Amino acid sequence: MLHFDQNSVRGAVYVTKDGATREKVEEMFTDLQVAGNLNLLQIGQLIASLAFGDRRPDDQEWVFRRYREMYDRLQETPLYKEITRLATEKALQEGHQEGLREGELRAVRGLLLSIVQARFPKLSYLAKRLVSTIADSSTLQNLFLKISMAANLEEARQYLRESSKENSMESELRAATQEDYEAVCVLLAEVDRIHAEALPELFRPVEGPARSREWFAGILADEHAALFVAEQQGTLLGLIRCLVRTTPSLPMIVPRRFVQIEDLVVGESFRHQGVGQSLLERAAQWACEQGIAEVELGVWEFNTSARALYEHLGYRTTRRVMRKRLL
Repeated sequence: MLHFDQNSVRGAVYVTKDGATREKVEEMFTDLQVAGNLNLLQIGQLIASLAFGDRRPDDQEWVFRRYREMYDRLQETPLYKEITRLATEKALQEGHQEGLREGELRAVRGLLLSIVQARFPKLSYLAKRLVSTIADSSTLQNLFLKISMAANLEEARQYLRESSKENSMESELRAATQEDYEAVCVLLAEVDRIHAEALPELFRPVEGPARSREWFAGILADEHAALFVAEQQGTLLGLIRCLVRTTPSLPMIVPRRFVQIEDLVVGESFRHQGVGQSLLERAAQWACEQGIAEVELGVWEFNTSARALYEHLGYRTTRRVMRKRLL
């Protein structure tokens, strides 16, 4: 039995398999309405949906319908209006209105990720990338309800994909030019700083431009290299730098050519929105244009988010670099 306790109001629902009943859920919704707490109402709907499970679509539909009814009814109650008025008035007085909206977004994002993890854990990575691109709580709530009622993995995946298309960032992928030098340095300085903070024994902070103009011009002039940028409305969101490599001429090594990803950077404000994946896909396209069928990259062990992205896209570890400090 799972209990809520808010101002001496309790709502309860059995969460064992086939244990939930409409009567218990109705009792929970009624208690939460009396409590006047919308956040608990959302959590209650999540628990009820999980308790009924995928094999009870009629009950799932009923939960969805009752949730919407209770949600709409709650907003019309004098208690809810008074709570909202007082909270808004206090927030405005303290200058925290924006903070309240951000707090609500974080809460609803957390609920959405929780139900995805509970019902469709294989979709967790996709959901994490998506929720950070949605800045409207009602959109997140609608998606939460869809995932709650999804009959299977593919249906849930389709809901996420549809929402991803609606909220994706439209950016242009193009080859870098000399005019991009300063913006490229800003992006590279950002990733340089991350490396210096994570591995100060290997990297150090740099004052001034992250790279020299000569270095940048050399990359642009190299016919065996490519530097692509993702741009949106004049702002560079990220970049990727690729080089054509060949294996050493040694008897035991199979001769081959491959494209090496030297740099992949996405600005902090634009991460988890598909920019990195788009840049990697552009690099793969460039490799094919060179008649090369293989792409390699390196990643530092501390960069867990980058490693997760690469693995998600099919990259596999074939070599490790290990070191040991002697002094």
